[in-house]
Amino acid sequence: MEKKYGAWDVEVDDEGMWNVPNSDNTQLDSSIHLASDPICNSAGCTQYKHPDSKEATWDMNYYVPNFGMDRDIQGSLEDTKAAEQIVGHSWTWKEKKKPKVVKYPGEERGLDVDMVSSLDNLAAVEKKQGTWDLVQLDAQSDPICGTGGCDQYKHGHDARRGYDINYPVPNFGMDRDIIDSLANVPVAQKIVGDKLSDMTTPEFKEKYSNPAKKVDYNFAPELDGNIRDSQKNLADSEKKLDHKYKLSLVQLDSDPICGTGGCDQYKHGHDARRGYDINYPVPNFGMDRDIIDSLANVPVAQKIVGDKLSDMTTPEFKEKYSNPAKKVDYNFAPELDGNIRDAQKNLADSE
Repeated sequence: MEKKYGAWDVEVDDEGMWNVPNSDNTQLDSSIHLASDPICNSAGCTQYKHPDSKEATWDMNYYVPNFGMDRDIQGSLEDTKAAEQIVGHSWTWKEKKKPKVVKYPGEERGLDVDMVSSLDNLAAVEKKQGTWDLVQLDAQSDPICGTGGCDQYKHGHDARRGYDINYPVPNFGMDRDIIDSLANVPVAQKIVGDKLSDMTTPEFKEKYSNPAKKVDYNFAPELDGNIRDSQKNLADSEKKLDHKYKLSLVQLDSDPICGTGGCDQYKHGHDARRGYDINYPVPNFGMDRDIIDSLANVPVAQKIVGDKLSDMTTPEFKEKYSNPAKKVDYNFAPELDGNIRDAQKNLADSE
């Protein structure tokens, strides 16, 4: 072709396509790809072109009857009109404008802004200092290794390494700072009149540990049987009556036991003003029946479970079942260290 039409100046566009001119410098109908497209043959992508009607084996351009608007579309339009009448508002459909796409620097190169800045700065430095080979991207030799491999870390002959190994190191004894610290400990103990405890003993850890960490905070405890029964009964009642009860423990309305003048029914005054008697004798009918039954059930339950109910008023019981977290003195405003106070004063004086 070049012998017939002359040499071709082939160029590649931004999409990776080869622009092949002819002898008249006009664009050809086809472009040359770098690799074959498997869905097309050597003649090109002709499977999507309409064949000649003479060669077609199926009917074309036949009459298609018009059955009117689709039933779903028609129903949707009717529902729209009904909804507009219900809400008293006519819907006006408008095409939403596409938001303006923000173009960041370097986006045309597909890079992050920081990468663009780094590359621009590198280019400016290279222009002044020369090209830098920062990253090894090829599969060539690693400059830190020789052709025999990375053997510089393997212990071998001294002459090959060029330096000595396994030489004797003199022992000059304990570090001076450690010696001074150990010497200061007994001096400090005499000053404060106390001996430094061994902080590794179980007694020390138990004494200065945080008891709050021993507490098992159960934020999802299992509900009592009576509560579960009440919840089930409430759900059954709501289902049967088809009514949702809105129960609340917070009283937002007026308290019916008080009048508009306030809660003055507890103030002792004249009987006529109160309208009822006070300080009258109340007969003693004995212990409440429920209390009697509960006390009678206790020994029966103790025999059933094989255990005796502990006296919950004893110091032993309270100590065993108390919350150790309540014993912790949480100091939320501790006294600052002397260095911190000095630093604060120096800062205030400087300001």
